[in-house]
Amino acid sequence: FVEISPDADIFQVIAQGLSEILPNAVLSVNSYDSRSDTITVRSFFSDMDRQVLSSCLGREYRGFQYSLLSVPEPLRTHALGALREGKLFHTDESLYNFFFQQIPQNICDRIKETLNLGDRYYGIGLVRHGILFGAVAFSLRKGETLQNSPLVETYIRQASIVLHRRHTEVALKASESKYRSIVEDQTEFVARFLPDGRLTYV
Repeated sequence: FVEISPDADIFQVIAQGLSEILPNAVLSVNSYDSRSDTITVRSFFSDMDRQVLSSCLGREYRGFQYSLLSVPEPLRTHALGALREGKLFHTDESLYNFFFQQIPQNICDRIKETLNLGDRYYGIGLVRHGILFGAVAFSLRKGETLQNSPLVETYIRQASIVLHRRHTEVALKASESKYRSIVEDQTEFVARFLPDGRLTYV
């Protein structure tokens, strides 16, 4: 993560790195917007699996949004609680529930069969200082077992730090831009003084 370009798609970078740890997994990296309570799919690996899933859905999966406002409260509370812990968890719930009941059951069944998915689904929150920035979700193929969960958790913790930093930088730039436009567009005289009367800004 040290050499990431500021212009790089951070979600794609996270997915690529995780695909090296979990080479046979079907995985997505998603953002979370707390204002709209929405999870958005930002990256999906592998590209071939994304094409298969998109074909089953009848639309591109990258960019797909899960509105958590329409999810039954027990499922929503459980999912967000597990994600906010920032620890790898698994569920033996159906793919339909793993997709927050927002993809029809028959399509979930087709996705599971076409991608040869096992019965266990995994998730982990991209969380730092109690703030949920997103989530990683993945499934292994039938008959496979997860071998390196500590490595996955360590990688996601590092990814969360980078994602937090990226969010902070974006917020700072927006704040600076807003402040600059206020200062540059104002017609009134503004000055700032220290308590001893020294001028610090005009």
